[in-house]
Amino acid sequence: MRKGLRNVKGVFDGIRAIGGSQTSKSDLESLDFEENLKSEHFNVSKIVCHGFPNAPCCIAFDPIQKLLAIGTKHGSIRILGRAGVDCHLRLEKEETVKQLIFIINEGGLISIESDNTISLWTIRQKRPTVTLQMQFNKREDVSQAYLPFQSKFVYIGTTQGNVYLMNIETFRLSGYIINWNKVIGMLQSVHPGAVAHIAECPVDSNKLLIGFRKGLTVLWDLQKREALRFKHTEDLCSVSWHHEGRMFISSHIDGSLVKWSLKNPQKPEVTFPHANLMEADGGSPTSFRPIQRVFWLNRRRENADLFLFSGGSPLELSQPCVNIQLNNHIDVLQMEHDIVDIVPMCDTPFNNDIAEPYAVAVLQKNDLAVIDLTSDGYLELREPVTPMDLHESPVTACHYVADCPHKLIESFFMHQAVARHGGEWGDSKTSYSEILVTGHADGSLKFWDASLLELQALYRLRTSKYFEPGSGGSKPTSRQVSSETTADPAAPASGGTEASGGANWQLGDEALAVQLISFDADFQRLLVAGTAHVCLLSFSRREVRSEIMTVELCVEQYDDSDLHEDFSRISGSQPAAAAAAAAAAACRRLAKAASGPAAAETSVWLVVKSVIESVPLGRVSKSPRQG
Repeated sequence: MRKGLRNVKGVFDGIRAIGGSQTSKSDLESLDFEENLKSEHFNVSKIVCHGFPNAPCCIAFDPIQKLLAIGTKHGSIRILGRAGVDCHLRLEKEETVKQLIFIINEGGLISIESDNTISLWTIRQKRPTVTLQMQFNKREDVSQAYLPFQSKFVYIGTTQGNVYLMNIETFRLSGYIINWNKVIGMLQSVHPGAVAHIAECPVDSNKLLIGFRKGLTVLWDLQKREALRFKHTEDLCSVSWHHEGRMFISSHIDGSLVKWSLKNPQKPEVTFPHANLMEADGGSPTSFRPIQRVFWLNRRRENADLFLFSGGSPLELSQPCVNIQLNNHIDVLQMEHDIVDIVPMCDTPFNNDIAEPYAVAVLQKNDLAVIDLTSDGYLELREPVTPMDLHESPVTACHYVADCPHKLIESFFMHQAVARHGGEWGDSKTSYSEILVTGHADGSLKFWDASLLELQALYRLRTSKYFEPGSGGSKPTSRQVSSETTADPAAPASGGTEASGGANWQLGDEALAVQLISFDADFQRLLVAGTAHVCLLSFSRREVRSEIMTVELCVEQYDDSDLHEDFSRISGSQPAAAAAAAAAAACRRLAKAASGPAAAETSVWLVVKSVIESVPLGRVSKSPRQG
């Protein structure tokens, strides 16, 4: 290692000597540098991870630091904050992260893996590391854990129904154990199942609410070792305290919510939220989906209870939903993907305060949605395009541009309407600007500023609209409307998608996938190729609409030097891929031929319609000013 450092130091010393001496240009060209650097002198490591986490399974929130943590089934953890705060942690073994717990406002994060490994991450430093770790060896798996605010002990529930206490400063188990057979009492003979939920009483830290999978909930007195039992016939999913500590609510697998009073545990109040909605719509009660998570919160403005819960919809409805119940009114928010978990976002970490959430984070299988609970209609807090949307459509191609003109990045940024208006567009932290262009399976392209560690969304372009019947194409979904920019400088004029015979035609979904990307940042031209189409576009600071004239273009053969370069980028020998390469070569020659100020404001696109052995036929559209 020391020898390698000496070699690198020698190279830099030689460069400094040349720069400091009065050497002519001809002398510099005649110098022959001896290359001492070898491959073993370099080490490639992952420094950042972009896009939505693959296979998420748990979520946690720090109400003071305003941080979200997401764990996955592949042993990775993402910590998200404000713009620019995105940290990726990786476990030594690719085990499922079963649960994440923030040590609130202390810069600590506890992760529990599927192999019963419990780790303490220190996130106060630039690169978070594991400072303490324990292997839970009790011949039973960890099913649920809970850390009260400002407590030094974590309650660890197991699949056998026992609860252990672990000191977070030493990561050692305490001798105090809550055994399931003592909790259920002498009158019970059936095993209560795994521990499903643990919650401390808001007004008495010596009392712990333990929920078991088979429906039994117990209020355990830690000092007196006494239990107050609440029995329900249906399996339990979760529990949540009222902030006064006299009542709590539980959610169950049959889609019911049950309110319990500590004074009268024998008379619970059972409700089916979606049954009331169906009766209001004239329907009849039916079977319901489980309510996986419930939170009992409050709304100061109406001085009313606010319930957040996921699930509970009729089995006939397949769309997952998040429910917001204020008094007797329920708002049902349908999600695009299966819901993994939800967590309310409040300002206070104390469970005896009136918890008024300002938002709720909904972790889905392929998305993370944050719902604004302070707005009318409960709008989603979402930027037009965020790094989480990187895999909204599968990424099929990437193109990296280094030393990009900073004015071009500013021009991209001016085309989008962001939710955050504070601050100004600053200079890059590096000496040069970088752009990453990603092509997707739906034919869209996204431009990202990659100068910093976090990707900054700049622009999104949909090439699929060039191949839809008519000029306007089909109406996009509401998600696309909220994410699409209003001004598209590369949009063709009306009627630009008609074929040379006057008949409309449309590419299939598979043919729209972007395979090749070439972007000239100096001339601000973009070349995009798929399996059956090629688009050549130029960037303009303002929206340009002009009549498009069409001419036929014939690519004669494949032995062009540019074509060989394109073939090297395409894997396989598919005819469609060969057509794309041939069209790309012809389109590159067309781009070189275009010149003058008029070309900078012109949208030129080419479509390969068919492949006839070695002669693919297509057409090119150009502005009337180019001829």
